This record gives sequence, structure tokens and C-alpha cells, in this order.
Amino acid sequence: MKKWLNALTTGAACAIVGGTLLAAMTVVRRSDAAPAGHLVLTDDNTTNNTGTIMAVRDRSLQVQGTLTTGGTGDTDVIYAGENGVSIVPNGDGACLYIADNQSSDIAAFVWPALTKTGNYSGAGSGYNAGMSLAGRGGYLFATYVASSTLGVWAINPDCSLTLDETLNTVPTPVGLAATPDGRTVIVASGTKVVSYSIMQGGQLEAHGPYSSTGAVGVDITADSKYAVIAERNGNQLYVWTKVGLYPINSDGTLDPRTDFGGDGSFGDGVAAEYVRFSPDERFIYVTGLAENYVAGWLTTLNFTESPLSVTYSGCHAASSQQTVSWGGGTMAQPFGAGGLFYVASPSSTIYVLGINEANGCLSEVAGSPFATGKGALLESLAAWPPRPF
Repeated sequence: MKKWLNALTTGAACAIVGGTLLAAMTVVRRSDAAPAGHLVLTDDNTTNNTGTIMAVRDRSLQVQGTLTTGGTGDTDVIYAGENGVSIVPNGDGACLYIADNQSSDIAAFVWPALTKTGNYSGAGSGYNAGMSLAGRGGYLFATYVASSTLGVWAINPDCSLTLDETLNTVPTPVGLAATPDGRTVIVASGTKVVSYSIMQGGQLEAHGPYSSTGAVGVDITADSKYAVIAERNGNQLYVWTKVGLYPINSDGTLDPRTDFGGDGSFGDGVAAEYVRFSPDERFIYVTGLAENYVAGWLTTLNFTESPLSVTYSGCHAASSQQTVSWGGGTMAQPFGAGGLFYVASPSSTIYVLGINEANGCLSEVAGSPFATGKGALLESLAAWPPRPF
């Protein structure tokens, strides 16, 4: 593990040359280094889709290169909760997967070499609707929103994919996550949530569906005991920030949901989209909109697992520029003092926010937002090194 971690957490300049990411092999100590690493974004181009690599250097972002996926995306469609990029640890390295929504395939690359291994399709359709990806335990799980199917792809040593199983799932399956212990997959879709036990050989056993008031994005605790879901009320957009917590049992079933918020007690944010636990699990971050719809809004919530509690921290972050929403959010392995939270914006920019370790509050770093020049409806991104769970 140290081999690939050290290669991508340096302060040295990097470049993509002939499809290869070149980085100095300098070890960075977490105690004395600024956040460093990489982000991968899907540009979701309608012709010749690409992925953009951005380097994280001294709390800023620099466009480092572009990958050609070989498929086609769709810049006309946004479904809150989708995430079409996944970087999955694999042996001493990792694999990068980018969803091509229109052509309904997954482009696979070796990370960090960025050698392409192929495009993989046949598990469903994301046409005019989108796809979500989540990797765990040697498998890549993919939901196809147009066909309402869930594909189980085995990850091979060279990062190529083999389709093991395709299942019909709930309609419009936008939210997707797999537990850190590799035993359960959660799919969220509007008023329904379904869980799947991952059996030996990668086959899935379905449980549910379980009711929800309007499930969107999903995240899971490090111990794999709780799923947190960003919620709305049916198809209503104007809903105060709200999350639901589902206990996950050892057999993959879910216990009844406990709701928090939705009544204005979590501040002025509305239209929850994506939800993420902080690396130490003390906080939950929820992306969405400001009440007046002219800015992205990110709410910080305090979280404890025992006793189960979600409360408003009293702080939020609003985008410094007008944007139709704040979409996908992610965190890298924290380095140095605090960490960084990255948020995709449909205005072709990435917002970078510093995390206050004491209270979890977020604030934009100098220079944010950082332009990508691509991705008119940018929603999906992944960070490397990843959050520990």
C-alpha cells in the first residue's frame, strides 16, 4: 500500500506524458505537509468524453492532463446523487473507472500509470439519465439509471472488468455505496432504498425495498454499521437540509430509518444532494443549495454513533460565486493541519474548502473555485489518496 500512496502524495510537480502520470517518489509526512494528491473528474462530453486530472498542491488545484475515455457522456442531464468516477485500490496500485453515460460503458485505467485497459458495457443503460460507480473488495458496482439495473463487475489484476451479474433494481437508482467491510451494497432511489448482501463469488442477495422520503446521495460509516442518506420529500426541491440514518445489520438487511432535520433546524440549506462523513466521522457534510437558489450550500452536522445523534454544528459554507447547485463532494486522505473538501459545481469549477479540525466548519481556500474549462454539468469527482474508509 505504501508504494502507491507515496507516489501520489508529493509536493513535486507531476505531468501526464503519453498517458502516464509521472511523480517524484518523495515521501510526505502527514505531520508537516500541506494537503497533496489528485482529483479525477468526468467531463461528461457528448462526443469524445474525457476525464480531467487535477493536482492538489498547497491547497490549490492545477489541471494536469486529460484522459480520453473512448465513450460519450451527456451534458444535458443531472441527477442529484450520481457519481460517475471511482478510484479503487487494487494490489500495490489502484484502478480508475469513469462512466460514459450516453454510451453506457465504463472506461477502465490503471492508476497511477493511466494505461487504459478498455471500455466495458452490457449491464444496462445510462442513456439520458446517467450512471453511478462504487468499488469495494475486488468488485465495481454500477447502477444504470435509464434501465434501472445494477451491474456487478469483477476487477481483474490489470484493472479490466468482467461482468459477473446484472440485476433489476429500484427505478432511477442514483445513490450508490458499498460498505467498507465489502459485505453490503446500498442503492438509493427517491422513495425507496434497497440493500444487497455481497455473497461469495460476488453474487448479490436483495433486501427491501425500505421506505424513504426522497433518497438521493449515500455514504456509510467506517465500521459499516450505518448508512446516511441525503433526503428530500418526494420530488420536491425546496426541502430543508435533511438526512436519514439506516442501521445496517450483519446479514445486509436494514433496520428502520431515523430522520434528522428537514424542519429548518440545520440552517438555511435546501435540496440536499450529496452526503459525506469526515475522515474522523465526527461530522457529516451535506451539499445542496442556499435558500434563495443562487449559491451552492454545504452544511456541517455533528455526528455520534453511540448514542446515535445528528445535530447542527451552527456553521455552513456558501459558494463564493453564483451557481445552480453544489454537486458531488469528496475528501482525500488528510495531510498536515486539517484536510480539504472538494465540491463539483455545474459551472465547470471545483470549490476547495479547508476543514477546521476543532469544529468541522468549512471555508473556501484562496483561489477557489478552480476552473476546469470542461464539464458543463460537472457533478462527479474522486480523490486520491482516498478517505481511509
